[in-house]
Amino acid sequence: SSQGDQMIDRRSKQRRSLVEGTPTNGARRRPRPEPRLAKPVHVFDLWTEANDLVVEESWIKHGHNAKTLEKRDDSCLILEVLRSGKTISRHAAPTSVQLHMLSGRIRVRLAERSIDLIAGQCLLLAPRIAHEVSAIVDTAFTLTCR
Repeated sequence: SSQGDQMIDRRSKQRRSLVEGTPTNGARRRPRPEPRLAKPVHVFDLWTEANDLVVEESWIKHGHNAKTLEKRDDSCLILEVLRSGKTISRHAAPTSVQLHMLSGRIRVRLAERSIDLIAGQCLLLAPRIAHEVSAIVDTAFTLTCR
């Protein structure tokens, strides 16, 4: 698999692919968001954050997990992981959306067509564009809402 499909678990110093499946070390809870969202400057290791999401209960039980990395009055940044074969049902955001692929492959279904995205690609949607997102393989991506 390509380097874009590789996830690095810095705690164990072992390289593993998000598409290789769920870790076996069980679910855990993340810290409350208020302290991490209150900082004026943020730096994220998206690979570590994605690896953290795939050991939480939501991923293990439902094949989908998300974490708000930043939320301000006019924008938000969300990291999501979606298991192969899982779908985020049709919805429309009231704001514009930028979807940045980190790893994997998804299909975004719009009213008039479908778009496949792979690691390194970005999709921009205007406000109120209805869409559905399906993972073709285990996937990690960020969403920026403005």
